[in-house]
Amino acid sequence: MSTQEKWLSTGLILVSLGVLVFWCLLVSGYRASSLSGLQDSNGNELGFNNPVTAELAYMLIQKSLVKPADTWLSPLCLACAFAHAAGLILVWLPSATVRLRKIYFGIQTLIFQVGLLGLLLWVFLLTGGLDGEGLTDVPQIMMVSAPWFIVYWLLFFFNHRSLSSLTTLNLPIESCPSSTN
Repeated sequence: MSTQEKWLSTGLILVSLGVLVFWCLLVSGYRASSLSGLQDSNGNELGFNNPVTAELAYMLIQKSLVKPADTWLSPLCLACAFAHAAGLILVWLPSATVRLRKIYFGIQTLIFQVGLLGLLLWVFLLTGGLDGEGLTDVPQIMMVSAPWFIVYWLLFFFNHRSLSSLTTLNLPIESCPSSTN
């Protein structure tokens, strides 16, 4: 893997990890504030069917940041965060082979398969907007594993391309050892 490919892979993994942290902070802040009557400067109140504005999202994140990380990360989200860290290590580990990276990013499909459903939920979220219902009723692991699903599939197929290019050697026939005695 070239240095440029490693930096691209690192960027993808870090963006996915950022989405994971952002979503976990939003959900945690919502759970901590759902009964407090939180309002933004325009009078938009935090509620189940009320839209979450950018200002409300900022307030939710602030409420979450005062708590220890283990209170806003569920065990499955923590496992997803560790998978991100392991992916970063595998990208930069000099002794990691293309085959090992391909196996690792392929196995992520079995572990975080709910990310595929999360992709559909992200489409609804981005087209319809975020409200309190989206923060309470949607399983957190679906939302945080969806970006990871995209990243590990991109890296899996990127490594597949690298593996297939390594196994296809254009050697002249004369340089191959003959099997005749």
